[in-house]
Amino acid sequence: MILLVDIGNSRIKWAQLRGNRPAEFDSITRGKTGIKRDISRVWKDLKDINRVVVANVGGDRIGDQLTECTQNYWQVTPEFLTARANSYGIHNAYETPEHLGIDRWLGLIAVRQRYRNFRKNGAICIVDCGTAITVDLLAADGNHLGGLIIPGITSMSQILSDHTNGIGIISESEKKGDTLLANTTDTAVTGGALYAAASFIDRVSSDAASEIKGEFKRVITGGDALRILPLLLDKYDHLPNLVLWGLAQVARNTRTKVTHESEDTSDHCEDKSAHSTETVEA
Repeated sequence: MILLVDIGNSRIKWAQLRGNRPAEFDSITRGKTGIKRDISRVWKDLKDINRVVVANVGGDRIGDQLTECTQNYWQVTPEFLTARANSYGIHNAYETPEHLGIDRWLGLIAVRQRYRNFRKNGAICIVDCGTAITVDLLAADGNHLGGLIIPGITSMSQILSDHTNGIGIISESEKKGDTLLANTTDTAVTGGALYAAASFIDRVSSDAASEIKGEFKRVITGGDALRILPLLLDKYDHLPNLVLWGLAQVARNTRTKVTHESEDTSDHCEDKSAHSTETVEA
């Protein structure tokens, strides 16, 4: 069985590759100093893992800890992916391709596979709302046109907490509610961060659409996507676990090469653009 692992800055997500699809999605909050104890608790019952394919933006130390765990549990050395210059029909915009975050690269792979019918006619804007908010643009011909990065909602709040007197760490109970204006400092900070994120996404999306001058698909993913989505002016497809879907595509493809299996994409999801604000799988 192939285990797909997405190590982010805040969470670790995983799924098993069943057939051509990721299945049995799960996740945990990532410890600041290490992951071995948490992983041992949640992975202790996983059996028959013979391959582990990983997207890691958590740094080398976390990668080393993951390697120690998989070798101890299943005698498997994980495969850590990096972005490439040209692969899966995508041309990387970065001058040094491997410097593009692997999470962003796998997101490009996942949306190109999902929207294989739409891509003949239009570009795709991918917004990932996590510890950082990233925006990437993929042209219809597979050219990655580049992207932007800003701090995520929690990161923006943390910056104020770290550098401003009178603003503390924002707890879950203090996060902004449904009203526009806040009546406490803490909720004013989180509300400001939320609207800053939404305004940034709206402006970049609008400017990119004007520059492309054609059909334009928008997708959103990441842990804060559902908080930001109601504030956005345009319609977005919400695609949770986008990185794991990209990992599945890479793992499936490399497995096919090794075993000389013929490629079969018949069971991948079709374009569901008519339901653009629904939560759908990649």
